[in-house]
Formats: sequence, C-alpha cells, structure tokens
Amino acid sequence: MDELTLKELWQQAAEKSHLETKYKELQAQRETVAGRVKKLEKASRAEQADVDRLERGSLAAFFYQMIGRREEQLDKEREEACAARVRYDAAARELASIDADLERRRTRLAQLEGCEGRYREALAEKVRELKAGHGPAAQELMECETRMEGMRLQKQELKEAIDAGRVALHTAGQVLDSLDCADIPRLTVYNKCDKPGAAAFDPAVLLTSARTGLGLDRLLARLDQLLADRVRPIKVLLPYDALGLAAPLRDRGSVQAEEYRPDGLYLEAIAKREELHLFEPYML
Repeated sequence: MDELTLKELWQQAAEKSHLETKYKELQAQRETVAGRVKKLEKASRAEQADVDRLERGSLAAFFYQMIGRREEQLDKEREEACAARVRYDAAARELASIDADLERRRTRLAQLEGCEGRYREALAEKVRELKAGHGPAAQELMECETRMEGMRLQKQELKEAIDAGRVALHTAGQVLDSLDCADIPRLTVYNKCDKPGAAAFDPAVLLTSARTGLGLDRLLARLDQLLADRVRPIKVLLPYDALGLAAPLRDRGSVQAEEYRPDGLYLEAIAKREELHLFEPYML
C-alpha cells in the first residue's frame, strides 16, 4: 500500500465523516422547512377558496354585491391569495433545494461506503511494514503507540474522575437544598490542579493547588466577594459577664484569635451582619 493511496483513503474517511454530519443537519433542516411548507400550502388553499367563493357567487359574494363592494373585496382576496401562493412557492423551492442537496450527499456517501474500513486496513498494513523493517521509523512508531496508549489510559482516568466529580457535585447540591441553603452562595473549587494541562471546563470553576499555592489568592478574593454582604471581621473585648456571646462564634469556627485579658476576653472573629448589633457595645 503506497503513501498516496493511504493519504487518499484518509481523505475519503474524513470527507465521509463531514458528509454524515452535514447530512444530519440537512435532515433536521428539511423537517423544519417541510412543516412550514405544509402550513403555507394550507393557508394558500384557504386564501384561494375565499377567491373561488366570491367568483362563484356565494352568500358572501351576494352580500358584497349588495353593498357595492364585490369587486373591491374580490381584488383584495386575490391579492391575499397571490401573496400566500408566493410564500408557499418560495418555501417549496427551498424544500426542493434541500432534497436535491440530500440526494447528492446520499450518492456521495454511497460511493464512500466502507472507506473507513479500507483506511484502517491500509494503515494496519503500513504499520506492519514499518515494524518489520526494524529501522528508526519502526522504533518511532512503537514509541508513538506507547505514548498513545498512555494518553488513552489517562483520558479514561480523567473521564472517570470528571464523572465522579459531577455525581459528588450533584449530591452536594441536593444535600444543601435539603438543608434549606438555597440562598447561600456556592463556589466550585478543584484542588490538585498544579499538573500541566489542567483546565476548567466551566469558567465559574476555580482551579487550585494546596501544594503549590496555585489559585489560592483568587479563591480568597472570590470568597471575600461572595461573603462581603453576609459577614464582616470584628475585634471585640467581651467583659466576663458577657462571655456567652463568644459561644456562637466558636461554634461556627469563625474565631481567628482570642486572648484573656484582665478586663475581659479579646476576640478576632468573623460575625454575621445580622448579629453585629450583639457585639457593637464591645467592638474595638
């Protein structure tokens, strides 16, 4: 199998794939246009029926004759029938054009039938020839096959990881919804993204790496942005008779620093804005 034949078979396989994609698009387009043609044909017949009734002397024709407007109404109905016919003819021509295009592509696809199999056979034969030569090309080919297999396995692992991540994300969303957390802002963050080629499939997803610090600054900035209207940092000195106010801060894990002083308990914490009034008397 010479190189030119192998190249031609590859081109045929690529052409067939393109034709199949376009054929499906044309089929969908044809269905839409055919539906429009059917509606326009019905409308055209209805408009022509109105003209026919006036010309035959129907009750409507008699009425317009009595009021002296028969010819005026007949001209109007003829114009409407003509316009409806023009719209129908245009749609019908479009449908015929699509049908002709589909037929051309069907003919070409029939000519290309089986080209993928012939290409695979020719390629396999070429591979066998190269391997049998035991030269630099054979070595390079084997190295390529090894890399391709490694990439295939990596792709499979990534797909499985993405599928598992989507399931976990969906489950987490259901849990949050069940906890009546629908109004709480959510942020999707992927860790361990320091490897080359890591990329988010969603612009809203943040990529981070706890090992290298990648994306942590952006994550902290995004958290500050999301929480700006919900919480704020505070520094308070709680007298010993008001230590009970420290409990909710500790329970939420929002205390960043604390120190017992002679005049009370000093705290640096994150407080909800709706609770700020509780701490205002003790803020520093």
